[in-house]
Amino acid sequence: MLYICEPAQPLLDDAILLQTGLDLQVARLGAHDELLQRASAVALVVLDFTPQSMGFVKAFVAARKPNGMWTPLIACCRTSADIETALALGADDFLLVSDPVTVRSRLRVLIQQKLRSDKLNGILNCTFDGIVSIDETGVILSFNKAAQDMFGYTPMDVVGRNVSVLMEGADASQHDGHLRRYLTTGTEHIIGQGRELVGRAKDGRRFPLFLQVASLRSGADRLFVGILKNLSVDALASALRHEVLHDPMTGIANRRRVLSVMPEWIARHSPTLPTPFAVVFIDLDGFKAINDTYGHAAGDAILKAVGQRLTHGVGSSDIAARLAGDEFVVLLEGVSSQGVARNVAARLVEKIAEPVSFGGVSIGVRASAGVAQFPDDGATADDLLRRADALMYAQKQRRKQSDLVQRS
Repeated sequence: MLYICEPAQPLLDDAILLQTGLDLQVARLGAHDELLQRASAVALVVLDFTPQSMGFVKAFVAARKPNGMWTPLIACCRTSADIETALALGADDFLLVSDPVTVRSRLRVLIQQKLRSDKLNGILNCTFDGIVSIDETGVILSFNKAAQDMFGYTPMDVVGRNVSVLMEGADASQHDGHLRRYLTTGTEHIIGQGRELVGRAKDGRRFPLFLQVASLRSGADRLFVGILKNLSVDALASALRHEVLHDPMTGIANRRRVLSVMPEWIARHSPTLPTPFAVVFIDLDGFKAINDTYGHAAGDAILKAVGQRLTHGVGSSDIAARLAGDEFVVLLEGVSSQGVARNVAARLVEKIAEPVSFGGVSIGVRASAGVAQFPDDGATADDLLRRADALMYAQKQRRKQSDLVQRS
């Protein structure tokens, strides 16, 4: 929307408005309350600058809020004194009304610039990284939506203030010195590089940031654009992902991790580029008796020891996981031979059988294992797990029968 404050309206023609697609709204002198209320929602204000309009200029400048969409105020002036006064009151630009043709031409350019600026601001407000621009003195010029969320400030709070308000400690006190040295000598401290620093939010909260800065020119002016990433958010996301995909007891992968990886491994398999893998299903024998005899703390120590032994017993691309209770699964990537997979399973079972020391007592534990091979034993994760589970259970039953025979 374009507001033209009467009597500046005759300076425009319909052709300008048709080219921009803006609606024309005329604000009559003495009736600007609506415009003041909507100062941040209009695209551009063109004002016939007279002694009677000075009060409106002051009120408008005070009312508009730079929430990423700045509303320029263009003063139509008749003398150099008018220009000086209008700019001092806060007008963003001026037009000399003595040359209507030039006025229309310049106004058309100003409107197009404003539309491009709003489009760019809209794009910047869609990014997840904070973007802050400053001038050569370190004064903040723009502050996108992600930066607002990161620091808790609105553009109204920080635009026009030194960027050190967003920093902590030495980063804040030394910033302007680094900036002056770069402008004077060209010596770069962080320009074109990335570094970590501590940010300071409006509520006093401190948090780690990763900052990248670029230098650019806008006409005769040099600007600096900082791209900010909140490292605490990244760390939190990483921690949450680890928590979701790992077993809190043993620290190894959990069922969710297994059920997310297996479909990925299956999906990349093809007849021309086979990607076989093996599933080893492991269940501890007599684990309930260990809990009953030595207590649940001992049982927990056994589970942790098994998790560590499985992790250390497989390759870096393999995955050891605890499904639930005393059930574990190992995914062996790239294993195409049943014989190789069974040998690995036997070695893991042997490693698990090593006694665990707890409370001065050496506790022994046995395990049974079943092996399923992709794609021979199943085409889905559920099929492979069921097959390996069934083979593990068969081995467990055979061992029980063997134990009974030996006792008799």
